[in-house]
Amino acid sequence: MSEKKNFETSLYDAHNVLWVEKKRSSKESSIFSAKHFFLSSDWSLHSWDIKYHSKNSVPIVIHPSEWLSLILRYVERTNDDFKSFVSFLNIKSQEQVLSDEQINIILAGISELTSDIETQRYLLETIIEEDFSSGVNGRSNAEIKKIVKTKAEHKLQEKLEKIEQDNKSLKENVTSIEKQIKESSDKMAEKDQRISILEQHLESDKNQKANYEKDIIKLQNENEKLQLCINKRDTLINKRDTLKKKRRTLVWLLLIIALIVFLIICFFISSKTDNNVMGYFLLWIDGLEDTQKVVIRTVLGFIVSLILFPLIKKSWSVFHDCLVLNKEIKDLVKTLKM
Repeated sequence: MSEKKNFETSLYDAHNVLWVEKKRSSKESSIFSAKHFFLSSDWSLHSWDIKYHSKNSVPIVIHPSEWLSLILRYVERTNDDFKSFVSFLNIKSQEQVLSDEQINIILAGISELTSDIETQRYLLETIIEEDFSSGVNGRSNAEIKKIVKTKAEHKLQEKLEKIEQDNKSLKENVTSIEKQIKESSDKMAEKDQRISILEQHLESDKNQKANYEKDIIKLQNENEKLQLCINKRDTLINKRDTLKKKRRTLVWLLLIIALIVFLIICFFISSKTDNNVMGYFLLWIDGLEDTQKVVIRTVLGFIVSLILFPLIKKSWSVFHDCLVLNKEIKDLVKTLKM
């Protein structure tokens, strides 16, 4: 309980708070949805409600200035708003401490220093609360006005100093922010420059990589050509070796065939009177019976045919292979020279 209130006044306030509390419904969960308030200019009652009664819920006791601010959220300002606000300030729990004339004198003193409505409201509340809460105490209108002007000038000076301090802090903050922005811009520019350099290096690396890939493809092609040439060379060497072997085989076959032909010729041109192997052989045959002679000649003819004709066929095949190999070797040589 405030020191300026008696028990009856506090009981009256308690009844009003209880009546507003019962009037409220469960849906009134915020200050904007609440429809019932207890308006009072008694700051002690207001503080008691916030600290001890309502606590974290919607406050029941609100100051007239808070009520006016709340109303102005939904309706436009009228010419009677400030007059109604002043009349609210004049309501006290015990009695009316200032007359309308005295309040008008206070307002007149304030109006000489500022024309801003919000500032006038602030000065009016503060001056009445601090200097005239118990009345004017027998002061004349001139004294009231002088006190009001002195107090208002002091409050305005304090407010101006606070604004200047806030502006100074704001300028320092702006300067600091600008400095940070500049530093950030410099860092961003440096990062952009680094990114540009990295992009150039990356582009250079890409071009170099592309050149390397071209060189690799070129080397691969050359390697393929070289490998092809090596394969052709190996093939040529193999074919030449094969040709040499075929030629040697052909020579030996021809020598054998020539020997057989020579023996046949000697058999037909030789006489039994010749003093050589063939003559002795003919003499031996001539000494045989006629039937034996026929058999021997038939066998000899068969043996000669059995040996000579396959040799001639084989020689022809080897000769043909030599011709084919020789042509292939010439083609390979031409290809290697290209």
